[in-house]
Amino acid sequence: MKLIRDPAVPETLDEPAAEARPPARPRDVPHTGEARFDSALARLALLDDIVEHLPTSVLLKEVRNEFRIVRYNRAAEALYGLSCDEALGRNAYDLWPAEEADRIFAADSELVALRRPQEYPERLLLTRGRGKIRVHMRKAVLFDAQAR
Repeated sequence: MKLIRDPAVPETLDEPAAEARPPARPRDVPHTGEARFDSALARLALLDDIVEHLPTSVLLKEVRNEFRIVRYNRAAEALYGLSCDEALGRNAYDLWPAEEADRIFAADSELVALRRPQEYPERLLLTRGRGKIRVHMRKAVLFDAQAR
């Protein structure tokens, strides 16, 4: 196998870079509001497709709406044993026994209060069909433009 070196990238940090190429520009795309809207929709669709096909469970909850699930991917379906239709729009109390829901709600509330990612290396997780399993779970809180 032969490696091909990009002349725009220096071999060492001391070597100056060659003349950099200008960034690629989209061709024949009109700069209208409609084109930007279509482009934004295409990017959102791509991002949605990426999240859907991640091999890691993704479960997005809306804090201001009682931690209701607003995004749930295929890996989450496989892990929890709940279909997307069963999970979307529901919270822990709609899906699990009260004791389990209390534990989930407490962890979610703590996450929001701390305002930083949390890691649970040996988390017991109740599933449908497989009972309780041990998972390594990471949770992160996302903020809106007003940092809420």
